[in-house]
Formats: sequence, structure tokens, C-alpha cells
Amino acid sequence: SMHCFFLVIKFHLNLHKIVYVSKNIHSYFGYSQDELINHPLFDFILPSNHDQLLAYLLNNHQVLQTCDISWKRAVDNDYEQCTLIGAYRTINENDKYFMSIVKINTLDRILRMNTDYPVEEFITYLNTQGQFVYVDS
Repeated sequence: SMHCFFLVIKFHLNLHKIVYVSKNIHSYFGYSQDELINHPLFDFILPSNHDQLLAYLLNNHQVLQTCDISWKRAVDNDYEQCTLIGAYRTINENDKYFMSIVKINTLDRILRMNTDYPVEEFITYLNTQGQFVYVDS
């Protein structure tokens, strides 16, 4: 299955605040909904991604567009590579919300190759979502 969560952002007082995030974010990053809602999105994004993400959000697009970012994990300050897929929607005439799905792209951390016997080649199989399903090492 695709690893993703739902994210809604509202631009308010020069901040892109998280107004909703699905509960399953906890299983990917270790944050509860309460730790994210009403906090600036940029607090959780790798600083070197800020300019690219800001340009993406300021584009004000009405059709789905993507942006690659790295999202900070709660427990170890490591980052996961993600793709933001979303568009702006207007609610109540004046309120604009960025509705998106965040897809986690980082490979499964459980996948480890056996390095006891060095080999010069190996075989891998990927499923249709691009995830490794078999590694022959």
C-alpha cells in the first residue's frame, strides 16, 4: 500500500499553519495530531527545502501539483523524503486552504543487505508503487 497521509494548510499571518493532518502521521513520523495542528508547516520541513516549498505554496495553484520535501521525524531528528501532492481550495469565499496528500518516498528502513559475503551484483524486484519487494544479495 502507498504510505501517505492527508494534510490541510491555511495561510494566516504570514505563516502556513497546519489546520488538519490525518492520525496515521503518527505511524510514519511519531507526531500526534495535536503536536502538528496550529503549528507552522515549515517547523517540520528540512530548512534547505524551505525556499522550494514556499515557491510551491505561493504559486496558488488550483490543480494538483507536486513538490518534493523532507519531513522531520519526531524521535530522532532524521528526515523522510516525501512528495506533497495538492492544490488550493476556497471555502467560505475568502478562506483558502491547501489540501494535499503527503506521500512518503523513503525506502523501508527494515530492508538490509547481507554484507558478510561481498557480491558484485544483486537482483531486486519493485512493486508498481516503486517499493522493494525482493532483494537477492
